[in-house]
Amino acid sequence: MIYFIGYLVKGEAQRYHHKICSELANKFGIKYLPATIPSHLTLKAPFETNNIKSVEEKIENFLIDTKKTKLKLNGIGHFGKNVIFIDAKPSKEMIDTHKKLISKLKEIKGLQWKELENKGFQFHLTVATKGIKLKFDEMWKYLTNLNPSYNLEFDNIAILKYENGKWIVYKEYEIESYLK
Repeated sequence: MIYFIGYLVKGEAQRYHHKICSELANKFGIKYLPATIPSHLTLKAPFETNNIKSVEEKIENFLIDTKKTKLKLNGIGHFGKNVIFIDAKPSKEMIDTHKKLISKLKEIKGLQWKELENKGFQFHLTVATKGIKLKFDEMWKYLTNLNPSYNLEFDNIAILKYENGKWIVYKEYEIESYLK
């Protein structure tokens, strides 16, 4: 099975994300992302495993002494002409929490890591990807006047599973629910 680990964006920020994705899908004929993947920030890129229990155990163990932190969604950005996103600005504490999570996950023998995961990590909330290259300039012009700004709590970690052509929440953990 294929999984990834993420932070689920909820509330007003999630509604805004859905609205922007819908506008882009309707105006530019691209895929409406929330139909195939929940609003999220990726914490660990997709990986294959037949032993998801080892990942669950590491996350549960990690959460024993993990506290909620802060992040901000602020502005629009892009990776080349392939991905457009709402930029996420993590607090120093969130960056430290993410590094500790990755360190824990790296203890799992055989867990796959993509090359980009070992370089600088840029948190983001994707609004458009796949097949946008030819429409990028027009889409970017449409989005440049937007300046989303949301203060959020980094209060969950979720394992998402790829099933029947879309990503579903396999298991969600509330940060601080495992504190000892």
